[in-house]
Order: sequence, then C-alpha cells, then structure tokens
Amino acid sequence: MGFNYRSISYPAINKSINEDSVGVFEISDGLLIVVCDGVNSALAGQLSVESVYNFFRSSTEPDYLIRIRESIHSANNVILNYPRTNIHYNGMATTADVLFLQDHNAYWGHIGDSRIYNMKNNNLHRITKDHSVIQKLVDEGFLTMNQAFNHPGKSAIFGALGGGNEINIDLSKMHLTNYDHHKFFICTDGVSNIISEEKIENTLRLRNIDLITKELEKLIRACNPKDDFTFVVVEYS
Repeated sequence: MGFNYRSISYPAINKSINEDSVGVFEISDGLLIVVCDGVNSALAGQLSVESVYNFFRSSTEPDYLIRIRESIHSANNVILNYPRTNIHYNGMATTADVLFLQDHNAYWGHIGDSRIYNMKNNNLHRITKDHSVIQKLVDEGFLTMNQAFNHPGKSAIFGALGGGNEINIDLSKMHLTNYDHHKFFICTDGVSNIISEEKIENTLRLRNIDLITKELEKLIRACNPKDDFTFVVVEYS
C-alpha cells in the first residue's frame, strides 16, 4: 500500500502566530502523522510534534499502539519539564493526535479535541471522541450532535498534554483491506468547529487530493476562522 498526502496549517484571521503544529513523516516502516493544537503557546504543539516523532522513530517497541502511547507520554514529560527552566511557559498545553499507517494497518492515539476521521469507500467515520465537556453532554443524551456543533462552549476540553503526569490517551487500530478505498482526515478544532462533517465528507469524495485540499481551505476561509486551523488528508491505496 502507498500514501498520497497533503497538509496545511494557518493562523486564525487577524493572528500572526499559529498555535497549531503538524508533522507528516515518512519513516522506514510507514507514515507517521502528528497534529497538535497548542494552548497558551505555539511551543507546546511544536515540542510535542518533535518529541513524538523522535521517540517513535527511535523506539524498538514492536507493538505500535504501545509505541504511540509511550511517544505521547514522552511529549507530555517534555511539556511539563520545559517551564522549569523557562518559567514564562508555565501553563502551556496541547492536544495530540498521532496516526501511524503501516502496510494494511492504521494505529492511532488521541487526547483532546483534535480529530481523526476515516473515509472508507466514500463514507466518513470519526474514529476519535473529543475529550470535551460538550462531548460528555452528547454521550449522556443532553445534547444532539447538531446542538453540540453550534454550542458556544464546545472548545472546553478536559484532556491535554501538559495538564499533569497522569493523562488518559485513547488508543485503537484498524485493519485495511485491498478491497476498500481509504482516506484519513486529521484536523484541529479550528476546522471541526466551523465545517460540518457532512461538508468534510462531500469534499473528501472528490477524486483529486489537491482539489480536496483547496476546497477545504476555501470552505474554512469563507467562515472567517477565529481559531488556527490545521488538517492533513491522506489517501491510502
């Protein structure tokens, strides 16, 4: 199986600093994607992307889910320790989504409210669940998904790197057959908070990955984004 991918990351309208960070790395045994949405600093996401990549690439752990978990914990330690010598970075944090594609398998780790989607045969499925107050209200039946999309408090999260030594990381994997056509879409909440999943799905159905990228960016910019926005599109064939 091969990979075709595109990524973009831009600051919000009228902002000069982008607190999102993204890395897409072709390593010897697959494709590693890391997407982070920094809180109170662009550095948190940058440090996390770098730390996850370095740890994951150098690890000899054969279980990729364990390797992802350990790489995210490594990034958390970096963020927690950094302010000890740079006190003006106290309080920085970041979401983290890590996706590794290898042969016929996809592995991922998730903390926060950035998202990973899988599109299988033109049908979109979100494969991560937001660590947010609003998602909890949806799970408990107090809000519908449509109400959640339009809720003013949807950016309040309870999971992030930098919040403490104990972090809860969601981990999972899936097998990819030769009979199905897959795309993966990874994004920060600067995308998912303003573009509906229906619009994302319809755009991902376009055959040309460059056109997909341009159309998604056009949709986002038409909403005058107030938050930084980042996404990665991966075509898996």
